[in-house]
Order: sequence, then C-alpha cells, then structure tokens
Amino acid sequence: MPVAIELRHANWLWVSDLSSAEHLPIHILPVAMIVTQFLVQKMTPATSPDPNQQRMMLFMPLIMGFFFYGLPSGLVLYYLTANLVGIAQQWFFNKTVTVADLPQAAPVAKKQVSRNRR
Repeated sequence: MPVAIELRHANWLWVSDLSSAEHLPIHILPVAMIVTQFLVQKMTPATSPDPNQQRMMLFMPLIMGFFFYGLPSGLVLYYLTANLVGIAQQWFFNKTVTVADLPQAAPVAKKQVSRNRR
C-alpha cells in the first residue's frame, strides 16, 4: 500500500488521513473523480472522427476509477482537483472562443505543371 509521509494524518473535510484510502464504505473521492472525468470528456471537442474510438475512450474514467479506488486520498484529490480546473477551463473556452478566432489553415497554392519536359 503506497504511503505519502507528507500527507500522514493530514485531514481534509471527511477524510481523516490523506495518505491512506478513504474509510467510508463507498469512497466518495474516486466516484467524484469518475464523474468529473466523464464531464471533461463530454465538454472537450472530439479530435478523432472515428465514433468507435470515442466510445472506447468513455471507458477510461471507469478504468481510472478502478485503479484509484484503493489509492491514497491525497492522490485522488489531486486528480479530482485537476479535473475540476479542466472543466472550468474548457467551459471558459467553449463560451469565449468562436470559430472565427481559431487559426485557419493557409490555402495550398497549386503548382503549375509544365507540359514541356525535356
């Protein structure tokens, strides 16, 4: 079991020791982390047009939640905070940036093909 000595006996809200996993029957921090990761994924524009890849990526928050369920609460709290900052940042950019603000690709100039090759 991983132990972070700096977080030993440090408490945060209902968590009595951030260097160990939560002692509640259902760990609230990993569940909140899964929910926020789903939100980040839904808010972020898709980079791949392949719908199969997008569906496969929806499993990532569940896999991360499985891995993080028994890890120290301080680590889960760190990732949860990063997700919340990511949600706020993505919300801001979704509301303020328009398509006209994005850099546009330069038009490709066609070369003239010489028909008289020697």
